[in-house]
Amino acid sequence: MKKRSSIVYFISPLLVALTLFPGFQGKLSAQLANFGLQASQLSVTLIPETPGPNESVSIEAESFIVDLNAANISWTVNGKVERRGVGEKRLVITTGGLGGVTTVGIYVQPLNGLPFSDTVTIRPALVDLLWEARTYTPSFYRGKALYSQESDITVAALPHFVDSNSRTLPRENLIYQWSNNGTVLGGVSGYGRGSFTFTGSLFEKREVVAVEVQSTDGRFRAKKSITITPVSPRIVFYENHPLFGPLYNQAVGNEFALKNKEVSVLAVPYFFSAAERGDPQLEFQWSLNSNPAQSQDERDTITLRQEDEARGKSQISLSVQNISRLLQSDKKDFFVSFGQ
Repeated sequence: MKKRSSIVYFISPLLVALTLFPGFQGKLSAQLANFGLQASQLSVTLIPETPGPNESVSIEAESFIVDLNAANISWTVNGKVERRGVGEKRLVITTGGLGGVTTVGIYVQPLNGLPFSDTVTIRPALVDLLWEARTYTPSFYRGKALYSQESDITVAALPHFVDSNSRTLPRENLIYQWSNNGTVLGGVSGYGRGSFTFTGSLFEKREVVAVEVQSTDGRFRAKKSITITPVSPRIVFYENHPLFGPLYNQAVGNEFALKNKEVSVLAVPYFFSAAERGDPQLEFQWSLNSNPAQSQDERDTITLRQEDEARGKSQISLSVQNISRLLQSDKKDFFVSFGQ
């Protein structure tokens, strides 16, 4: 004779009470509170999650225990009633300036059950991100050294955390969590770690760097992200004057007139990963009318000489390749006219 298997379900009396007597739910929360076991009935969401100063913030209330659509909800801001009504689950406010504190109270009277409340304290905070690429630019260059793929980038966070006494929290006493392209960088994150350096990816079309900064007591928190888009390294030609040196105020264009018997042209490799213009990691290949030409001077300089009675044009080309960074290369040419 086969034995019949059976399954026994044990039903909690508490579950029965919650299911059959909805009003018991509110009473249960009150009883839990008496024993220090306050049930979390309200979930509050801020959009944006980390508001800055003088910024519009949407505060939304949600509950998986109580039907807020049927509940009478009141909102207060710093003790003053701002909104009330049935199903009023959302409030939009504007934060104060740095150092200001905004206290938002939410009071809920369910259709069935005892009332409950929650409080949200908003302390506006800011963090800025600055970045610098370790690529080559000449002295006195007024622009920024831009990021090219595979170059090194340093990113620094500048948090602005001000307490209610107008005191700025020291940046070195804050906690930083860094991420790059969605990956948290635990090795460079932590207390006082307000900057880090990394090498750009060989495959990513851009670098997305984000930081979350918070005070040690958790009262202040701010987030920021930036997108760094790579540029292509480029060669720019300048006349290298025998007395004044490189004439950086005027780049050599597509055509250059050889007015003197001898002129030197300097090639400057902008935005390559190089410590100096003639860095050993940079390979220079000159050509004259598509034929390889050997520079008689420095690798980044070619000297053009005009022969007597000669007239015409020649094409000067240069290819620069960073031998340790596959994607860092450029090719540039110009025409030199002589005897004109």
